[in-house]
Amino acid sequence: MAAEPTKAIYVRVPTAVADRLDRAAERLGMSKRDIVTRLMGDRLEIEDDLQATRIWENDHPRNPGWVRAADENGNTDVLSLEEAAALLRVGPDDITELAESGEIPARKLGQQWRFSRSALLNWLRAEK
Repeated sequence: MAAEPTKAIYVRVPTAVADRLDRAAERLGMSKRDIVTRLMGDRLEIEDDLQATRIWENDHPRNPGWVRAADENGNTDVLSLEEAAALLRVGPDDITELAESGEIPARKLGQQWRFSRSALLNWLRAEK
């Protein structure tokens, strides 16, 4: 199978985000290029989904479309399945199971799960 054509990009990101990417690449055994490509592909699909865009804009009125706000540490409000798994330090399959059962707060947009960072942390802190 022929390799897909590539194009070089240069993006400056906060040091904390770059460090997280380095750790993720090491932990996952993936190249940073593959991680960034996958993350960008996931996010850009949202742009094409009108309902997801409306939901996103309702949740984040200051952010057009799929743009995500990040705090000073590079943390974002909306997490992908992989990011939620990393936040809670469990595998993506565990997060999928918890989301599908309704045990953790999550929303399914198209075929992909999205999680609110603050909702997950509140859930984690909650007493049973």
